Formats: sequence, structure tokens, C-alpha cells
Amino acid sequence: MPMKNALRVNTSLSPDVRPGADLVQRARSATPTEIARRDLARYYSMLERAMRGLRDRFSVAELEALAYALSSMASVEAPELIYLVPATVEEAEQHERLCEQAGLDDCEGLLRRVRELSLAERYALVDAIGQYLELPRDQRGEEGWVGLGLRSS
Repeated sequence: MPMKNALRVNTSLSPDVRPGADLVQRARSATPTEIARRDLARYYSMLERAMRGLRDRFSVAELEALAYALSSMASVEAPELIYLVPATVEEAEQHERLCEQAGLDDCEGLLRRVRELSLAERYALVDAIGQYLELPRDQRGEEGWVGLGLRSS
């Protein structure tokens, strides 16, 4: 029986590995909290720079299509899967006719631009889509993408 619209995620940790162990090992002259604070500041700085690079790269209709294609990725807490952003969008086009559903004329252009995203831009895009999907429906659309910084006003 074929499965439609399925997301399969498998993350396994060996018994001797626990999340955050690397943080404790990296904390030599500083506390784990200080290291985590510094690393989180670096991460948000990376996201902010990547978001600036994403501004106006996609139309509102393209962003809506990307939100549809990447909604599962935006809600699943598996950052190691971010590298799959282009494949996920390409599969949505192949199996669900993403571009046709969204009324997009330049599907190849959209897929090319998604493939060209840096890893930081992929993180920023998925993060923004997660925030967008949390917005009330009346704040979505162009207003929502402008508020998130992906479109100019």
C-alpha cells in the first residue's frame, strides 16, 4: 500500500552519547551556560545575516509554496535534516505538483534558487517558515513575510 504525505525521521543516539555532552566538554574556562549563551548568540547572528540574504529572493507566491513544502521540516525538531531542504522542495514538485498548485510560472527558477541556498540560508528559511506557520491566518500572506524579513514592504 503506497503511503502519501508521510514524513519519516530516524534519529538514534548511542547509549554513551547524550545531547549537550559536547557543550560540557567544550566548557573549559567558562561554564556550560556561558558557552551555550555565546553559541546561541552566534547562531542567531548567523540567522540574521542569512535572513538579509534571503530578503526578496522569493516572491510571496513562492514563499507560500515553500511554506507548504517545508511545513513538516519546520515543525520537526531535527536540525540535522536541514540539508534536505532542496530535495524536499523538489519532491513536493515531483509528487504534488507544487508549482502548479501555487500558480508559479518559473518552477525551474524556484528550484534552482532553493538548490543555491547556503546551509545558513536553509536554516533561516526553515526557521522563518516555522514562525510564519505560527502566525494567525489573518496575519499571513505578504504582511507575514514582510514582518519576518523575507520580503520588503
